[in-house]
Amino acid sequence: MHTRQRSRQAFIIAEQRDHSGLLGKSFAKHPEKLDGLRTQIGETGCPVLLDTLAWVECSVENEMPAGDSTLVLGRVVAAHVQAHGQAQGEPLTMRAAGFRHAG
Repeated sequence: MHTRQRSRQAFIIAEQRDHSGLLGKSFAKHPEKLDGLRTQIGETGCPVLLDTLAWVECSVENEMPAGDSTLVLGRVVAAHVQAHGQAQGEPLTMRAAGFRHAG
């Protein structure tokens, strides 16, 4: 059974730099990790991390059960790629962040 735990109908996907630290892995349990980071409020009301390589802001269009997870379908409402000279670096890969995917 998939229960709704999100309070917002929006989300942000941010491309972190390879040396930016591992925000994503435990962010859901420790939202205070945003403290001290440069942010701004996006069009949907979600906080946007300004020191990332790029970000995409989406509104939730639909949610579908997918095994023991929920697949969230989003509609892009805003996106940004940092200009040359800002937040430079290589993208952080899932492997480098320590995530494992079996499928």
